[in-house]
Amino acid sequence: MLLPADTSALSEINGVDRAAVLLLCMGERAAAAVMAQLAPAELLRVAHAMSRAGSVKKHDVHAIVDQFLAACTQHGGANAAPRAYLERSLAAALGEGIASNVLDGIYGDRVRPKLARLQWVSVARLADVLSREHHRMQALLLAYLPADLAGQLLRALPESQQEALLLETAQLTRVDRELLADLELIADRCLSGLSAENADVPGTRLAAQIIGHVPDDQKRLMEALRAHDATLAESVEASLYSFDILAYQAPEVIDLAVGEVSTETWATALKGTDARMRQVVRERMSRLQEDALTQAMRRLGAVSAARVETARSEIMTVLRTRAREANLFLRLADGEVLE
Repeated sequence: MLLPADTSALSEINGVDRAAVLLLCMGERAAAAVMAQLAPAELLRVAHAMSRAGSVKKHDVHAIVDQFLAACTQHGGANAAPRAYLERSLAAALGEGIASNVLDGIYGDRVRPKLARLQWVSVARLADVLSREHHRMQALLLAYLPADLAGQLLRALPESQQEALLLETAQLTRVDRELLADLELIADRCLSGLSAENADVPGTRLAAQIIGHVPDDQKRLMEALRAHDATLAESVEASLYSFDILAYQAPEVIDLAVGEVSTETWATALKGTDARMRQVVRERMSRLQEDALTQAMRRLGAVSAARVETARSEIMTVLRTRAREANLFLRLADGEVLE
C-alpha cells in the first residue's frame, strides 16, 4: 500500500487503506476492540490491507489521523452514556428489574456482540449444537443471529424441523433474562472450539467407550490410567459414568442420589429424558418429593442443553462419590458393573 507524502493526495487512498493505517497506529488492544465490531467481510479486507502496509512516513500518518479527527469533530456530538452509567441511574430511578428491561430495549442485550462472533463458526458446527437444544432455545438462537447466517443454519437442519422452528421463531415475543443467560452459554460452547474446529477429537469419550467394552479389565485399566494422569483418568471416568446409566442402577444406588440432590437439579437433569428414566427416579422419591419434582419441571419450561448437562454431571458426581463410600457398584448397562 503506497501513501502519498502530500496531504492533498489523500483522496487517492481508499477507505480500507486509511482504516488499516489508523488501526496500525492505535495499538493492538484498541485495534482489536474496533475490529471486533466489523462484519466478517469488512474484517478480512482491513486485515489484508494491514498485512501489506509497508513503512508509512510520519507526515502521511499525521495527515490520515488529522482527517479522521476532523471527521469526528464534524459529525460527533456529546459522548453517549455508557451502559454502566445508565444502568446505575435507571436502577436508582426505576429499580433493577425495570432498569434491566429498559436497557435491553435500548442496547438490544448483552449477548448480541458474542452472538455476532458466531459468524466465524462453521454452519455445520452451529447446526450440530443447535440440534441438541430445546426447540424454544433453537428459535431464540435463530432470532438473535444475523439473518443471512440464520437462513444458512435453517437450511442445514433437517427439512422436517425447519417449518416448526420457523413458526416457533415467529411466535417469540418476550425473552426471560434466564433464557438470555442460557443463550450466552450456548454461544460460549460454539466459540470454545473455534480455534481448533478442524482438529477436535473426543479422546476421553472414546477411551471411556473402549473401557466400557472390556468389563473384565475395567478396574485395572482405570487404575493404570489414573497412575499415569489422574486428571485425565477423572475425565475418562466422568464419560464412563454418563447420566444414561442411571436407568440401570439398583434401587439402593438411586437412593444415594435422591437423598442428596435437590429437586431443582433433578428437574433440570431429567429434561429430555424418556419415560423409563423418569420412572426410575420417581419410584425412589417420597410422595412429597415427587410432587415437588413435577412442579419444578413445569416451572422450568425450556432449559438449555448446557444447563441440563451441568445438572446431570452434578448428579453423577454425587452418585459416584456416595457409591464408592458405600462400597456399591454402578452398572454400565445390561448387567455390567464397574467397581
